[in-house]
Amino acid sequence: MQEIGRVHFRVDHNGVVKELILLQNRNGSINYIPLEKERNYLNAIKNRDVTKILTIEQIGDKYYTNYKTLPGRHRYTKKDLKMITASMLKRLEGTGRQKIIILF
Repeated sequence: MQEIGRVHFRVDHNGVVKELILLQNRNGSINYIPLEKERNYLNAIKNRDVTKILTIEQIGDKYYTNYKTLPGRHRYTKKDLKMITASMLKRLEGTGRQKIIILF
């Protein structure tokens, strides 16, 4: 997982994000971001109303990881997971790559 920087926010006594102040990236520059979108996103994470996806990909001798958080709780059936796996294997066929998806 890669660090994107620092987020400063204010939280009320119930632990709900009320105001997001700024985002500072790894280079130290400050970017102001839309407060409403980020506040809703952080509250969704706090309430566990998100789906987290971790992918691990092997290309040659190197491993690459990617971490993504989607708002909303997505329930995947066995059929959905089989279709995702089949389509991924078809795309990776013949490229010498391996990829693992972990949903939680």
